Amino acid sequence: MLVGAGVEFWIFKCNPDYYRLADRMQDPRTDITWLVQQHRSEIAAGHTAFIWRTGDDRGIVGVLRVDSSPQVLPDDDDPFDIGETEQSDYRVRATIIDRHFFLGRATLRATTGLENLSVFRRGRIQMGTNFPVTSSEGRTLLDLIAASKAS
Repeated sequence: MLVGAGVEFWIFKCNPDYYRLADRMQDPRTDITWLVQQHRSEIAAGHTAFIWRTGDDRGIVGVLRVDSSPQVLPDDDDPFDIGETEQSDYRVRATIIDRHFFLGRATLRATTGLENLSVFRRGRIQMGTNFPVTSSEGRTLLDLIAASKAS
């Protein structure tokens, strides 16, 4: 997949061994900063990011609206960090726009149109934090989230 103009959806990976994601998703605050290690020149305000929880129970657990381009920012979510973290690094400011749902890996893999989701590519899940998602995949993910909350 080529990254460039037109990418408006992303997956932002989160490892619960380093960040208390479940606790953060229960926190009522909607403002958040998120680490951006890849695609700094492509990620922009107005984009949508899906939060991917790693581990045995991996999948999508939240949706963010990106509110700023990546910039050096302090870690506003320090209380949720586990262990040593970089206090200032490239991050985006974002707003949590959806949470309290779970789209597991098996469901995502079985969904037509998500077979080539970038986070599934072998080796990349360990190597990245930010993954591009095509417009079609992004719309499919939003539809799945809406359907999961309706049932």
